Amino acid sequence: MPMYRMRFLFCAMMSLLFVRAAHALDFAAPADAALYVRTDGDAARAVFELRLQNGWHVYHSDLGPKDAIGKPTTLTLSGGGFVWQPAVFPQPVRLEEPGLGDHGADTWVWAHTGTVRFSISGTRAPDAAAVPVSARIDALLCGENGSCIPYKKELVSGGTGPDAAFAMFLTASDSAPSGKESPVPP
Repeated sequence: MPMYRMRFLFCAMMSLLFVRAAHALDFAAPADAALYVRTDGDAARAVFELRLQNGWHVYHSDLGPKDAIGKPTTLTLSGGGFVWQPAVFPQPVRLEEPGLGDHGADTWVWAHTGTVRFSISGTRAPDAAAVPVSARIDALLCGENGSCIPYKKELVSGGTGPDAAFAMFLTASDSAPSGKESPVPP
């Protein structure tokens, strides 16, 4: 196994040990999240807002090139008497991963920093019971120092949320990175 992959695996293993110790100490993750839902007749819009501390990022649903290292973020919604579409991710930014590509080459990955708002559309399900809307995210949070922390969180809707959370509600055509080889403006 090439040395650069061994270094990555070692860092990943150390991150897992850190996570176990952090949970034992009731460690606060470098992120916070909220789920907001608005309904209008048979239609619903939800925004899952992930707020990352400075210096941290989360991976996009598409990592980028085949040698990119990371874990694609997944987000699913359920409940509320709605059938939910797949989450629409905002435009990612390109983060360089020096020395982590094939045979120690440089590579890059699609990621998100700061406040990340995922948009989810839903339609009322026939004969569905009205239960609270919940969301589940499964992601990997990584810091500038190279440490990564698995992030799994389940949330119940916190109400309709602020208008700012819905100001840039995205559709599926808004999600794909624009240009696989060029950086995307933040």
